[in-house]
Amino acid sequence: MLAASPALGYDGMSQQACQDAWDRFAQTMGSFEINGSGPPPSVVTIGSDGWCAIDTNQPHWNSSDMAQVGFRIENADAYIHGTGLPAAIALRIVDLKIGERRYSAQAHLRHLPASGMLVVENASLRHSDGSGIAAGYVLQGAYFSNVAGLQTSLAGLRMTELHAQISVNQRLLDDLDVDLSEINRVSLGEALRDVSRFQVDTASRQAFLRMVTDREGKLRVDITSERGFGWIQAVVPFMDTSGDQDLAHALGIAMSGVTIALAWEQGDI
Repeated sequence: MLAASPALGYDGMSQQACQDAWDRFAQTMGSFEINGSGPPPSVVTIGSDGWCAIDTNQPHWNSSDMAQVGFRIENADAYIHGTGLPAAIALRIVDLKIGERRYSAQAHLRHLPASGMLVVENASLRHSDGSGIAAGYVLQGAYFSNVAGLQTSLAGLRMTELHAQISVNQRLLDDLDVDLSEINRVSLGEALRDVSRFQVDTASRQAFLRMVTDREGKLRVDITSERGFGWIQAVVPFMDTSGDQDLAHALGIAMSGVTIALAWEQGDI
């Protein structure tokens, strides 16, 4: 179960507060530029539901990728005036294009600085046919109170728990570019050669194989790691690998201290 966090209580924001919050975000996130650019300057409005909204049919956005980006903030005034970070942020994307279809996406992120946690709740990716992903997870090591501290803390963040339900059908797998055609009992056993049954038990392995066969139903995923699973543990073991033997060895190292439990329910989603 995810660590308890305070109830979500987002500020009621004016249109100007929405605009100021985005402008500050675009400014402070410049150091996280991807492909040479940070968040684009944008006109922000406010919807009848209280969400700040950015329509993507304006310059610097690609409206073919998504229709609208929305956000809400807790502790917005301190963030806007540069005296603190948001206590919580809600994000949503309308008509997000993945593969050949459009999805709705949403997540709530809460920072608990005293315990050094980032708690992501109600993260979801959902298609109108019912397929998609709903998840929540906890990251440890988030001991920061300003943007500079955030920058230095990112590399040390470690996931300690993740709980998800994936409503699977073939179209979701296609959109996410997931190819299960080469997976069978032998290949799974070889891939998990260095992963103990205490980490991924027999029932979980069988549940995964049933999902591979059925490809329509609900997959429950529970991942825990007492010391936390960070990006170094996730990436470094796979550097300079070649062949299935190396990959199995790397996976065993990467999953050290990690426990994964799976449950599969075949049927309509």
